Amino acid sequence: MKKRILVGIGLAFLLILGLGGTASAQYPRVTIDSVQFVPMDSLLVADTLTVTAGRATLEDSRYFHQVGVSGGWGDTVTVTGIVMVRPRVLSQGQRWATYIQDTSRKAWSGVNFLTADTTGEWSGVGITSTDTGYVIRATGWVDEYPRNSLGGATEMWFIPSSPIEILNVGARPTPVEVRVSDLGTGANGTKNFPAKAVYSTGEKWEGVYVVLRDLTVSSRVSQTSGRTYWAVQDPAGNVIAVNDQSRYFRTDNITLDSSFSPPPVGTFLEYIRGIVTTTSGTYSILPLYPGDIKTGIGPPVVNSSFADRQSPTFPGPTNAVTVKVAAVPLTPAAPKVNAVAVKYSVNNGPYQQLSMTKVVDSLYSATIPAQPGGSVVRYFFLASNDSGKSTIAPDTSSNLYFYRVISGSPKISDVQFTILKNGNSGLQNLPVTLSGVVMADTTDIPGVKNLDGSTNPSRLFIQDGTAPWSGIWMAGPHVSTLRRGENVTATGTVEDVAILSSAGTTRIYETSVTKNGTATPYPPVVVQTRGFSLMANGDTTAERWESMLVEFRNVKITNDDPDNNSRRYREFMVDDGSGPMRVDDDGDNSYSINPADTARGKQILKLGWRIGTLRGIMSQTAGDYKLEPRKNDDFANIVTSVEMTQDRSVTPRAFSLSQNYPNPFNPSTLIGYDLARSADVSLKVFNILGQQVLELVTEVQAAGRYSVRFDASSLPSGMYFYRLRAGEFSSVRSMMLIK
Repeated sequence: MKKRILVGIGLAFLLILGLGGTASAQYPRVTIDSVQFVPMDSLLVADTLTVTAGRATLEDSRYFHQVGVSGGWGDTVTVTGIVMVRPRVLSQGQRWATYIQDTSRKAWSGVNFLTADTTGEWSGVGITSTDTGYVIRATGWVDEYPRNSLGGATEMWFIPSSPIEILNVGARPTPVEVRVSDLGTGANGTKNFPAKAVYSTGEKWEGVYVVLRDLTVSSRVSQTSGRTYWAVQDPAGNVIAVNDQSRYFRTDNITLDSSFSPPPVGTFLEYIRGIVTTTSGTYSILPLYPGDIKTGIGPPVVNSSFADRQSPTFPGPTNAVTVKVAAVPLTPAAPKVNAVAVKYSVNNGPYQQLSMTKVVDSLYSATIPAQPGGSVVRYFFLASNDSGKSTIAPDTSSNLYFYRVISGSPKISDVQFTILKNGNSGLQNLPVTLSGVVMADTTDIPGVKNLDGSTNPSRLFIQDGTAPWSGIWMAGPHVSTLRRGENVTATGTVEDVAILSSAGTTRIYETSVTKNGTATPYPPVVVQTRGFSLMANGDTTAERWESMLVEFRNVKITNDDPDNNSRRYREFMVDDGSGPMRVDDDGDNSYSINPADTARGKQILKLGWRIGTLRGIMSQTAGDYKLEPRKNDDFANIVTSVEMTQDRSVTPRAFSLSQNYPNPFNPSTLIGYDLARSADVSLKVFNILGQQVLELVTEVQAAGRYSVRFDASSLPSGMYFYRLRAGEFSSVRSMMLIK
């Protein structure tokens, strides 16, 4: 009570001094969530991208503008919130800084507020007079740090002309319960960060006070500067870095607690509370005060990542399935494991639990009964100890084990098919033997060294049909000896491997390969571009074609630098009208999007060019579904230019299609047609066999006289037909290309 009275006297004194003034009245008063909010469609796109310096931001706050206003980078607005941390606690360079949050504890409710420095004109803002729990009204301009980056964080900068208004004194809100997997998935092997931020579920908690539970210290690295970087992970192995901006959790000479040292690797944390912040394009957690971290007694450690986890790998209708798991105490001094079980579900039915029997030491076993053919069986393990702590493995939110009950010999689809939202196989780490035809070998896709120094690996893919799920990536010691068209049988282990990101591609790591002779490679599956490159990892619309040879027809190059990095990755987007698809450059072909590659003898593709037929392996790197063309013959009928003119001064009385001129031609010709009224127009070119090779026009056009000139340099000599369809009108003419 005495403390509250003193606070009240201090508050009255501040109001008398004028810190409760109304200078902010000239600026719009908005809620914090309106500053922080980003539309979900932008976040879903961000989930599919790789954080790259220089990529345009997807922070879509209507109060932040790259062009800036009045010399700043964003609108100046006034917000109200509770001070979450005393400004002197945070270390953010030569600045006073805090986080404020509204009382709702809802999404988008927190933001970082800071001054340009700790001296001069900024002292009049009044930030040094605030403390945790103060309800303030503050004015600032909205910014992103770093600017022009997908991984930027929204922040607000105080302006000297608008002192803080202190409205009340309360207590900081209780933390919001979130999971590490809401913020990031996987672990980066070289940094204390998650391998992939999950913007669609994490961005709304940026700047908000949250709590993460049941964690283990996964890394701890001391720097020569005196600082110690450390990270924690959840039971599924999803990592998040611990931000040391709070000086209570620093280990260098600016610490407020010289006794603090990050817990040793392996320490169990009952919880860690703090602000969700952005670090190097991924999320981290910033504990604020002593008490925001609590160590405790952890649950058992469960390991099921071994080849003997499930037997048989491919059960038939008469096969019971033996499953095994290892469970041990978190540390030798931790409570003993007292019970281990497996829970399984058949065809999405209710889960049933089987107690597991100790086989030897820490290994436990149980048998799932035989199920009818075609059944999909999901399962996971549950282990508990004498203190009542338990562990579920794997992470049931995204990474269950599962298998399909099959009849006959196993197919690639029995490994590749997935029910998991991350696209992983249910048979991870299990032994398999599969047969297929090599559709792309390591000379087709030798990999490439990017202009930023990173290198993509060479890859080999096999298929056993043209139905969905029929292709798979194969790696191992013998793949370099295999060539396209060979029929092979491989024995190895199922893996889900990320190339430059956390988005996994299912593959077999072979230990032995038998060549069964040669076979005709399967024809490509013709699919639409569909916007595959905008789909999240694991979307079955795209995932079903992973590692298969596919073909797109009549696509247009719509983006020649989708990463906004001066074409360093040499990737580009194509679209057949159904949505964009990214094209990679790891294949051994003569095409590139980067003009600098003329020095490598490449033909440079340009924005707006059309490609009649574009084939390749549907792959996944850096979190994006991509087409991986192999050799030059995967590019066919490239139209370097299509020029269309319209004469609106003429209103034709009837629909008509004119003879091309000149005819014969080499390499370009002009096709004219008349439209008597507005119509949905299609102008296509076919070869002598009636196969479509080009689509010159596909759009709704107004009435008028049109001329289309196109360059047929990429087509071979011969007779061609062109067909105009406009509404119900249809006409066909022939033309001759002579080179």
